[in-house]
Amino acid sequence: MRLALAALALLAGSVVPAAAQDRAVIAGGYRSDQMEVGAALLLAPDGRFRYVLDYGAVSETAEGRWTVENGTVRLVSEPKVKPPRFVMVKDEPAPKGELTVMLADPGFDWGDPIEVLLNFAGNLPPQIRTVGEQGRVELDAGMQPISVLPVMPVYEVKQDPYVLSPDTGHRVLFRFEANDLGRADFQGEPLRIDGKALVINRYDTEIRLNRVDDPTE
Repeated sequence: MRLALAALALLAGSVVPAAAQDRAVIAGGYRSDQMEVGAALLLAPDGRFRYVLDYGAVSETAEGRWTVENGTVRLVSEPKVKPPRFVMVKDEPAPKGELTVMLADPGFDWGDPIEVLLNFAGNLPPQIRTVGEQGRVELDAGMQPISVLPVMPVYEVKQDPYVLSPDTGHRVLFRFEANDLGRADFQGEPLRIDGKALVINRYDTEIRLNRVDDPTE
């Protein structure tokens, strides 16, 4: 009886938890075969990952931890990503109804004309406006902006807009801080398991990452 109990104990100790079984099955290399999309993902058996994406004007990378549960792989970036941001350098008064927005030289070619996201008094819907010559933003009569934030081309900058007093116009100067621009800030980013592939949604595009035998190919 003692030998039988000992044998059962050894068998019980050798059972691999379901989560570990899932990780062992999912771990490996994945790559996209879609036109105009260059994407690859390596899920290491130890729970670490590396990711890269080139899509249009977007180039981003990430690394960190991955988990799998209920048919979904989730990615968490590590070390913590410091996202890019806009800093308001100054906000000088101007005649009411006037708004000018300038951007200090970011140190690289910004490309498109500067655009700003505006929120208005009176519960009007937010609007994106293009900044004209000398930073002037054309405003419709009676529309008073109560907050402003520049819009970065291609990459999304997630931060609250800067509040503007409705009692006056404004001449605003912003500075762009790139920080970890190009590093994806994944906080539980989901990838759907579809057979031997993983599906992720980035920049309004569904990207299918197919399993590859050799991720270094």
